[in-house]
Amino acid sequence: MALIVEDGSNVVNANTYASLVTIRAYATARNISLNADDTVLESEVFKAMDYLEAQRSRYQGSQTYKTTLVDQSLQWPRKNVLVDCIAFPDDEIPQELIDAEGELVVQIEAGVNLFPTTVGKYIVKEKIDVIETTYSEKISTSSQPNLPSVDRLLDVLFFPCGTGNYLTNIRV
Repeated sequence: MALIVEDGSNVVNANTYASLVTIRAYATARNISLNADDTVLESEVFKAMDYLEAQRSRYQGSQTYKTTLVDQSLQWPRKNVLVDCIAFPDDEIPQELIDAEGELVVQIEAGVNLFPTTVGKYIVKEKIDVIETTYSEKISTSSQPNLPSVDRLLDVLFFPCGTGNYLTNIRV
């Protein structure tokens, strides 16, 4: 399936925010080599987009073209968004989102599974001598990967003035 880039104008059937050229440029600027096979890279772009689209409840604002006759294919562009406390145009794609897509592809190339699954029981006790293992189905760990490089880029799209960890000074 070919990549169709959303540019902010509600491109019909858009399925990415960045072209392969853009993603390769992102990686090259960071001295990272990506797979030379465009077919392989396209499949990684789709996985990256699955991750970005899964963040829908965290993004500020709402889809710009949600009320038109032709629904918007992707979560962006969005209206009522502030980036660094400044109104962001509702017909553009933020560079942070494009860069996050590139970074996700880099992470996938490095072997990161963006949607890992955990199946079965968890080991709670393991004894090496005379081999003994105890399992529990009630203990779980987070299966989401830790992606600080992606989180750093997306943070400004989740919170109007950057990170959600900011202090407000109130004088009484």
